[in-house]
This record gives sequence, C-alpha cells and structure tokens, in this order.
Amino acid sequence: FMPFIAFSDTPACGGLLSAPPGGIVTSPNYPGNYPNSANCQWTITVPEGSLVLLTFD
Repeated sequence: FMPFIAFSDTPACGGLLSAPPGGIVTSPNYPGNYPNSANCQWTITVPEGSLVLLTFD
C-alpha cells in the first residue's frame, strides 16, 4: 500500500481521508474553495486491494 501524499503550506487544509469499500471521498471543504495556490497534504487510505480514482475540476 502506497499512500498519496502532497505537501501543505495552508494549515486549514490537509489530513487523513479514508473510505469504506465502494465509498466516495470528497474534499472536506466542498463546495467551498481553498485559498489561491493552496498546497494541501492529504493521506488517502482505502482497504487493501481497492483502487483509488482521483478527479480534479
């Protein structure tokens, strides 16, 4: 298992996101916005054998 990691300069964004099998994870701030040029660190975990699909708009 390799977590997805990005780096954060904005203390209000980032953290641990996890989902059950077949679950959906969305931005905790959705539908709100983050500050311009925000760098957030998220660790996404899913059950072993699961796939992760990331979509950015």
